[in-house]
Amino acid sequence: EGFVPHKKIKLIVGCNEENGWACIEHYAQVTTLPETGISPDAEFPVIYAEKGILQLRLHFPVDGEAPFVQLDGGKQGNMVCAHCEATPREPDPDRAEKAGLKTYGRRIVSFGKSAHGSTPELGENAILPMLRYFADECPAAKRVIECVFDDVYGLGKLEDETGKLTMSPNIIRYRSDQLQVIVDIRYPATLSAERVLSIVKKFGVPYETIHAQKPLLTDKDSELVQTLLSVYESCTGQKAEPIAIGGGTYARALKHGVGFGPEMPGDVSCIHMADEYISLDRIRLLLDIYTEAIRRLTK
Repeated sequence: EGFVPHKKIKLIVGCNEENGWACIEHYAQVTTLPETGISPDAEFPVIYAEKGILQLRLHFPVDGEAPFVQLDGGKQGNMVCAHCEATPREPDPDRAEKAGLKTYGRRIVSFGKSAHGSTPELGENAILPMLRYFADECPAAKRVIECVFDDVYGLGKLEDETGKLTMSPNIIRYRSDQLQVIVDIRYPATLSAERVLSIVKKFGVPYETIHAQKPLLTDKDSELVQTLLSVYESCTGQKAEPIAIGGGTYARALKHGVGFGPEMPGDVSCIHMADEYISLDRIRLLLDIYTEAIRRLTK
């Protein structure tokens, strides 16, 4: 089209965003990250803030003989658990059925619905029915419910303009006489991880941090945010304001970064769900939006 950008344009594709960001760490070691950029891995109109992320492994000790010989649930630390199964020492199919669990031989299984760990309210956690089944005979199971499902210590009360803290227990394993639970915590962008951990310590159980990312907080009035808002409005005809989310994108790797699409306001989210998809019509619109964004940011 004859357009000559006055800034260098880089397309950086990472393949470890869900499991620790080793890709971005490697990139930063071997070359220089841009200072400014967008990540098309969120939603429109413009994401000016992303909550901080903490993934913790909590160790709840099981005293005495556990009422199960095996208990496992969850696949990814940032996905709501959709499948949890256990092998009770004394199977009781009738009680399992009343608890909403399925029986397969000696195994009992809880089925839920997956969702992104930053929006646990959109899913159905399969771990909770399983823990309720064992809670009366296993104090550790009851304690997990109190701490990470009932939130008796009030982590969910932490809030600022970027939203409330969310906590999603997404993986559970019975190992070494412990119920090991991986929880995904998304905390308000103006708060610190230390503030969150000061409350987690009240659980009274050992824990380790397996993943942590500081929040993203970009000035709403910055040139980057206002330029992208203008692009969105001109391409969609919709007046909009920048928003905050609980999800995390590669934008936080940059000095000045924001999330920009591809979900539109009002879309039914299918992120991290079965049959995640995007339509061809949306891709055509995105091509127009991203082309115009790159043009305006580099003219």
